[in-house]
Amino acid sequence: MKRMKFTLGILSLALLSTTFFVSCNNEDEATPQQENNNITNLARGSVRYQSETQEFVKYFYNNDYKILKEETITNEDKETFIVSTIESKGIERGFLVTIVNENKVVFADKDDSSKTLTHFDLSQAEPLQKLDFSNPINENEELKTHCIGNF
Repeated sequence: MKRMKFTLGILSLALLSTTFFVSCNNEDEATPQQENNNITNLARGSVRYQSETQEFVKYFYNNDYKILKEETITNEDKETFIVSTIESKGIERGFLVTIVNENKVVFADKDDSSKTLTHFDLSQAEPLQKLDFSNPINENEELKTHCIGNF
């Protein structure tokens, strides 16, 4: 259970570290219906890195995956994420995340068998990062992170 909480914490940290706070005044606020339409259009329209990230997902899962569900999440800072859950070989393990405020898509995968968290974000200097979560973290230990260039 501790590892699951840790892994979810790391995934949340990875997702939130790629976002920024967008401040709007009252004149720019849309109605909930307009916001939903904008989110839907963004998810289906042109999003930065969408095709490249989808190509990486195909490569990563050897074309053996399917999208199970999609949900829209808005946090307390009014940042909106469209999270698509990916299943590969019968296991829910990956996420395609559209970060609406930044108009970009990132990918994260948690592999329990190899104890590896993979994060793919083309807006970063090192777009592909793998995190080893096989050992619990204590104050004397650092996370093992491996940055990989091109896939």
